[in-house]
Amino acid sequence: MFERTILKMQLVDSAGAEALALRDRLKSNFPPGATRRMTLLGMMVGSAIQEVATEDIDTLVYSSAFGESISLESYLRSFPTASPTLFQTSIHPSGFQQGLIIRQKPMREVIPIAGGPELVLQSSLAAMTVPTDKVVWCGGEERGTWLRELGAAADQSFAFALKLGKKDDENAIGRIELSPSEGRSSLNLVQWFEALSNRRQLDQHIGLGWKLALNWM
Repeated sequence: MFERTILKMQLVDSAGAEALALRDRLKSNFPPGATRRMTLLGMMVGSAIQEVATEDIDTLVYSSAFGESISLESYLRSFPTASPTLFQTSIHPSGFQQGLIIRQKPMREVIPIAGGPELVLQSSLAAMTVPTDKVVWCGGEERGTWLRELGAAADQSFAFALKLGKKDDENAIGRIELSPSEGRSSLNLVQWFEALSNRRQLDQHIGLGWKLALNWM
């Protein structure tokens, strides 16, 4: 069994807000002008990281099923007069990289994990098994438009960042345990975010061969 404590948590929930309203809400977290070419997901993840990575953190695990798919959607919508600005946004570094670049926070190891029903399992395994004492596990999605119909974009916008410590840390606000199991059901990133948002206890299978227990102090 693997175990870590949750030392800090920061969530960014769109709460149904449109993209422009959410951008306006978050842009004060970044230097003036920096947000012009940032994706919304970059702003959300960057804002969440800012609150938990207040000291040097050696390892960061980033989780996103769809990443910046909205950037590609926006660029393709600009045709036949393709927008150079939207093209730059579509090839911009991903959400966690934007947050780290803006905040100039170095990381010794970054583990990006994308896609699929095993995303939460793969990400939690990475976060729980890295050798460093503290790790930031972050991630999120940005609500898509027409790609949602193809199952290639998210239905909602959100971001989370957890600062995880050793299993015996006295300053914990929660605890995550990962243990082998014969279950086969999975837990997706939206369900994980909802559990964090509601501070809900979990004790369930999250992927092939593993069970996750989430408890709050």
